[in-house]
Amino acid sequence: MCAIGERLVLQSAPIPRSHQFGTPVRLRRGLFVPIAPKVKPVTRQARYFAVRAEDKIREKLDGALRSGNKLADSAADLLPESVPRGAAKIGVVGVGGLVAFWLLQKVLSTFVFLGVLGGGAYLWLKLSSNDDSDGGDSGDALTDAKRIMDKYR
Repeated sequence: MCAIGERLVLQSAPIPRSHQFGTPVRLRRGLFVPIAPKVKPVTRQARYFAVRAEDKIREKLDGALRSGNKLADSAADLLPESVPRGAAKIGVVGVGGLVAFWLLQKVLSTFVFLGVLGGGAYLWLKLSSNDDSDGGDSGDALTDAKRIMDKYR
């Protein structure tokens, strides 16, 4: 018997027919006991909300696709009539995708550059801020106060 992760694998023991592959098995007193996850039954109300949420997501995606299709049609209308409409729409979508990717690349590279620059400035300020103006060790305010009190006793 060897353990892989949290599951046990028996190397030379037969697997009972009732065992389904993919379910973990726990060895208890020489018997195979499948570990079944305890799942609450799905109620009608939960099923309704899940379907409604899925429908809302599909409606949003359909609306975005419709808007994108209208935008591609209006941009393809700007091209001359000698260009077939299908090729014009494909070209407009391709050029628009390239422009959007270029803008996204510029924005992300700017944020990465500013993050690295800010992190470097933070580290430089953190490492170079040694306030040793009095020549002693710059410890806690309480230790400084105790040192001063001991000095004047």
